[in-house]
Amino acid sequence: MESLRSLASRYLRIDPRSLGLFRILFGLALLGDLCRRWKYLPAFYSNDGVLPNHNHLFNLRESGRVWSALHAFSHRDEAFTAFAVILVFYLFFTVGLFTRVATVVAAIALISLTGRNILTNGVGDSLAIAVLLIAVFLPLGARFSVDSLRRSFAAADEHDPGALNDRATPTPTEVRGSFAALALVLVLGFVPLAAALQQTGPSWSSGEALYYALRSDRWLSACGEFIRNTAPLGLLSVWTKLLRSAEFLVLPLVLVPVARPITRGIAMVALAVVGLTYATCFELGAYGSTLAAGVALLAPEELWDRVSTATRPIRLVFDEDCGMCLWLARLVKRLDLRRNVTFVGNGPTERGEEHGLPAEVTSELVGRTVVVVDAGGKVHADAGAVAEVCRALPLVGWVGALLTLPGIAALTGSLYYRVAERRFDISVACGLGACGLRRDDEHASLPPSGPGTIGLPPASQLLASTLVGLETLLVGLLLATFLAATDLNNTLPFRTGLGGKDALLGAASYARIVAPWGVFSPEPPRRNEALVTQGTTRENAEIDALNGEPADLDLAIPARHRLGPLWANYSENLRREELVTFRQELRRYLMRGGKVADDRETAIGMTKLKAYWVSAPIAPPSGQAAGEIERFDLLDSPALPRASQVQNLEFGRRPGLGPFTAPPAR
Repeated sequence: MESLRSLASRYLRIDPRSLGLFRILFGLALLGDLCRRWKYLPAFYSNDGVLPNHNHLFNLRESGRVWSALHAFSHRDEAFTAFAVILVFYLFFTVGLFTRVATVVAAIALISLTGRNILTNGVGDSLAIAVLLIAVFLPLGARFSVDSLRRSFAAADEHDPGALNDRATPTPTEVRGSFAALALVLVLGFVPLAAALQQTGPSWSSGEALYYALRSDRWLSACGEFIRNTAPLGLLSVWTKLLRSAEFLVLPLVLVPVARPITRGIAMVALAVVGLTYATCFELGAYGSTLAAGVALLAPEELWDRVSTATRPIRLVFDEDCGMCLWLARLVKRLDLRRNVTFVGNGPTERGEEHGLPAEVTSELVGRTVVVVDAGGKVHADAGAVAEVCRALPLVGWVGALLTLPGIAALTGSLYYRVAERRFDISVACGLGACGLRRDDEHASLPPSGPGTIGLPPASQLLASTLVGLETLLVGLLLATFLAATDLNNTLPFRTGLGGKDALLGAASYARIVAPWGVFSPEPPRRNEALVTQGTTRENAEIDALNGEPADLDLAIPARHRLGPLWANYSENLRREELVTFRQELRRYLMRGGKVADDRETAIGMTKLKAYWVSAPIAPPSGQAAGEIERFDLLDSPALPRASQVQNLEFGRRPGLGPFTAPPAR
C-alpha cells in the first residue's frame, strides 16, 4: 500500500510551486497570443475583415461544428471591447486572482478566439486550449498568486518579529493527488513526441531541417531571421538533431519512476529546447511558449527544496509599532522563498545581543527609518534598505539594482522620506492601526484551531469523494477527446482507436482541439511560399494591401511576409481548393484596402487587385536554387461556389507545415 501511495504521489501530484510558476509563464503566453491577435483585430474579428460573422456561420451551417462567443461581436469597437474583457481575465489568471474562475473564463475566451475564424487555426491554438481545459481542474493558485497571499495573510496574523521568523507558519498549501496532473504532463510530453514521429523526411536525419524551416518566411519570426542570417550551417545541423532528440525524450523521461530528480531534470532541459526553439524562431502562435511554460510542471520537489536555501542573508530592522511596516514585513516573509530575511524589531529588547547588530544601528536610526544589515555587516538605511530587501527576494533582484542607479536612487530616497514621515497616518487610513494591529482586531478572540484538527463528517467525505470522481471522469473525457483528434489529424505509427468516435470528434471540434501536431512534417518545405497582393489605389499607388509596401512578387524581402501566425494559417488554408468559397470575402476585404485600411480606420478603395500565392525555390545549403518562381492567383476563379456545393469540408484542419505542391500557374 505504501508503494502505491508513493507511486501516486509521483504521477498524480504536481508541486504547488510548480503549478504557480506554470500559471505565471502560461499566463504570459496567453497575453502574448492575445496581443498578436489584437494587432489584426479588424481583419479577423470584425465584419470588415476577411470573414464576417454571417459569412462564417453560413459556410459552417452544414459541416462545421464550431462555437465562438465572438460571433456576437460584429463591429470593430464591439470586438475591441470583447478583447479588453479577455485581457482582464488573462491578467487575473496570470497574477492568480480568483484563479479558478479566471481559468474557466480564459479557456472559454481562447476557444472563442480560435473558433471565430477557423481558417486561422494552428497547432498553437490546439495545444494551448487542451492545456488550459485540463488546468481548470488543478489548483493553479496554490502558490505565487494573489489568492495564495490572501489565504496566507488570513491563516497567520503575525504581530512580532518572532512570529515573522517562524517559517513554519503559514503552512504551505497542500495539493492532493489528481488525475488532471498526470493528464497535463502526458499532453505536454506527447505533443513533441507526435511531432518527432511525423518528422520522417531526409532533412531531419541529415540535419538540414532547421536550415529549410528558417527560410519559410511566413512562419519566421524576427529572431528566426536573425538566426538564419548569422548561424553557421554546422550549428543549425547540430541544433536540428538536438531538437528532434529532445522531442523524443520528454515523454519517456517523465514516465520513468526511478531517479526522479535526474530524469525530470533532463526532461525539463529537453522540453525547454523544444519550446524555446519554436517560440523564438517561428510564428506558430502559442505552441512554443506553451511547451516552454510546461517546463515548470516537471520541476520536482527536490529541485524546489534546493533553490530554497539562503543565498543573500540580511537582517531587516523595522518599526513593529507601525501597522503599515508590519504588514509590509509580513508580505516580505511570504515573498522570501529562499529565507534570506531575518526580521528584527526596532525596540532595544528585540535588538539584543543575539542579533549581533553593528554599533551604528542606534535607537535614533531605527526609530527614524528601516535598516538592513547585509551578510558583510554593512548597514543600509532608507531607500538603500528597500533596495537590499528587493535584492534578497527572488525575481525582483533587478528592482533592487535599479533603485541604486544615480538619479533613481535620489528620487526613491525623496519618495521614501515622504512616506516614512506619514507612515502612522497611512497605517490608520488603511485600517492597520498605529500599533501594528487592525483597530477592529484589538479585542478579537484567538483564531480557531487550524484545518485538519477535526475530521470531516461522513456526508462531507462522501461529497468530496464524489467530486473527485466527477473530476477524474471529466479529465478522462478531455484526454479521450485529445487522443481522438490526434488519431484523425496525424499520421502516427500507433492508433488509440478513438479517431472514429463521432461524439469525441464533435467535442474536439467545438473545443477547437484539432491537433495537427505534425510541425514541419514530414520535413520543412523546400519552397518559400507566401500570400502576396498587388493592387492599385484610387490615387494610383501600387501597394500590397497586406502591408502597405510595393508588392514583393519574388519574395525577396522577408520582413514583408512576416505577418504573424493568423495570416500564415489563414493563407495556408485558403489556398486549398475545397475552401474556395471563403475567397470571396478575402476579395472584398482587399478591395476595401486590407491591412492599410485597417490601420487608417477608413476604406481607401482599390481599383485593381490581384492576390497571388507565390512559391519560390529555396537554395540548398550548398548550391543554387533550382526551379522557377510560381505565382497562382487565388482570386482568379471563374465561379466561387456556394458552401452547399463544396463537399467534405474539413474546417480548421491544416496539414502539417510541410511541402505543398502549388496548383499550375494560370
